[in-house]
Amino acid sequence: MGKFKLNTSNGETLWVKKIDKVNETLEFTKNKDEAYNRDGDFYTKSELDFIKFHFKDKYPEVKNLVTDGVYW
Repeated sequence: MGKFKLNTSNGETLWVKKIDKVNETLEFTKNKDEAYNRDGDFYTKSELDFIKFHFKDKYPEVKNLVTDGVYW
């Protein structure tokens, strides 16, 4: 299982809560328990790459997005 974590420039940790691929929007939360959870290391890595590529214009900070709990 993997969650997507973003450490902001002001030291805050945000978690991806919702990914809307149709409208290309992300929703963030400060609560790790509310974070979107992707099963499987392969799928988590693939989705991380997808987010970084397709959401980079609307959310430039996703270049710093990492996974939590995935080891590859």
